[in-house]
Amino acid sequence: IREYLFELAGYAPSALSVDTYLVQLKHEAACAAWFEGAEQIKRAVQEVPNADEANRAALEIAAGIATNKAFAHKEGRTLAELIPLAQKQSADDDFTPFPLDGLNMHRAGYRAGNIVVVSGYSGDGKTWMGIQFAEAAMPKRRVAYFSIEMSDVEIADRAYEMYGPEAVDFPMVVFDGPLSVAKLRGELQRAATSGDPFDVVIVDHL
Repeated sequence: IREYLFELAGYAPSALSVDTYLVQLKHEAACAAWFEGAEQIKRAVQEVPNADEANRAALEIAAGIATNKAFAHKEGRTLAELIPLAQKQSADDDFTPFPLDGLNMHRAGYRAGNIVVVSGYSGDGKTWMGIQFAEAAMPKRRVAYFSIEMSDVEIADRAYEMYGPEAVDFPMVVFDGPLSVAKLRGELQRAATSGDPFDVVIVDHL
């Protein structure tokens, strides 16, 4: 953990690099202290204009977090101990189904916080798959569909071609045009603060 946070601090004071690691920490962290530590480092490097001082401040924060008792050594557990916990978690989780029945036979679906990547060459059907993911999530989930290449009208036409008149009632909002992390975050935050957040986000394509 110390080395991991040192690696993060080593990118100071580049805000873009720190933001990248913040996202990684948020999704991979074993406890909330990791994310809070990354936030502290980000604030420190933004407040100190001198690169050497920023690195020094970030390293001090990282060292303090790495010695936190939350990161104490944890003994391994056997499958006999872990499988009941995994089954309980699966039973408690609210899964969203995949658009492929064969895949749903092996996995219950994907849960909140999961990232699903669909890769393929141009013309392989990634957009078709993206719309299928959206349809499989609805009407239980509200979907944000960010389309970088195709216009919002083209996405709507594709959805209508695939699902007919019922596509009109899909709880899906399409955003088109150039996409940045700031734009994506802004649209999601705007929806959340308005009381109508998105549950599934599809980016077509990276």
